Amino acid sequence: MESRRNGYTLAGYFVAFIGLGLASASVGPTLPGLAAVAGVSLARIGLLLSARSFGEMLGCLFAGLIVDRGHERSVITLAVLVLAGSLFLVPFSDAFLLLIAVFLVLGASQGGIHTSINTLLVWKHPRRAQSLLAVLHFMFSIGMVTAPLLIAWLLPIRADGLTIYRLLAFALIPVAVLLATSSSSSLPVPRKQGETSDRSSRAALYWTVGLFFFYVGAEINVGAWLYAYAGQAASFAPATAAYLVAVFWGAFMLGRLLAIFGSSYISPKSLAVGGLCMGIVSSIGMLTFVVRSNAMLWISIALLGLSMAAVFPQTFAYVSGVLGMSGRRTAALLIAGSLGGMFLPWLTGALMESVSPQWLPIGVSIAMSLALVALMMVRRTATAANR
Repeated sequence: MESRRNGYTLAGYFVAFIGLGLASASVGPTLPGLAAVAGVSLARIGLLLSARSFGEMLGCLFAGLIVDRGHERSVITLAVLVLAGSLFLVPFSDAFLLLIAVFLVLGASQGGIHTSINTLLVWKHPRRAQSLLAVLHFMFSIGMVTAPLLIAWLLPIRADGLTIYRLLAFALIPVAVLLATSSSSSLPVPRKQGETSDRSSRAALYWTVGLFFFYVGAEINVGAWLYAYAGQAASFAPATAAYLVAVFWGAFMLGRLLAIFGSSYISPKSLAVGGLCMGIVSSIGMLTFVVRSNAMLWISIALLGLSMAAVFPQTFAYVSGVLGMSGRRTAALLIAGSLGGMFLPWLTGALMESVSPQWLPIGVSIAMSLALVALMMVRRTATAANR
């Protein structure tokens, strides 16, 4: 009976992350439509990404505190319901300030889902954490690749693609019911399991914060601006640009599927290092081939998605294994990612409009290079902490 309940709980987590991926990937392709509805420029509509990321920080902090006190069922269910409600309101928010408020709440719900489920997987399944995190984030990528395909399919209904938000809102209601009825209300492990606090461990945590800042910023950058980049730099039609975004997230999904199997043979830190190195090369390929070779541009985008896939879950698994994890610590890492997702896409959007759309691959390559440096320092300081 207990194993069956655990199975339902895991199913609830996985389905919630599919919905989270759908919601996250819907924003980028609909930014031009949201700008038209709100009557603002593309650079200004990029503030929605900052509002969402700031909301994620608040949601991460709140969820970390609540999960540490053992109320995970309440926070997960509430976060999914709030996500559904905010998604439903997006197409009706024709005032820019109202749209910012909706995206702030939307981000808070996403942060709550991220923090609670990532932490609970590590706590409840410490021996299987690496593989379960790989599966969890593979489910996220399923949602990410499905969203632009749905948007392309829904374009005949509404040309700006905003119908996707109402569709997702209704689809998330049964997910909230599943989580409310499947998640247990008590945790079988101590809250502070495995945490260390010496100077080397703190240094490793600080470097991990930097890693999440730059990597998540790079990932959100691609998801937010690839659609616009394809139209501006490569002169793609809207439907073709949506399919290019789908190729990125399709490769991303494939990479996370491969990571499920690869995690049985390759260490999480090796998977993360390899992904960052390949991502740097792929983003340089985007910059090189956008005006020279249409086919190579598609290949570069696919390789970028493939390379980014394993970085987040494998880094999280690695840090959880060597430093331990609590709700607060998970929140700190996800808040760092939210800060990166708030600052880097805003900067990229401004530079794409004022200088050149080529600032997307330039910004991604710089961010992933800095993330690689931070990861190497995590390895160095974590090794010192374990001596």
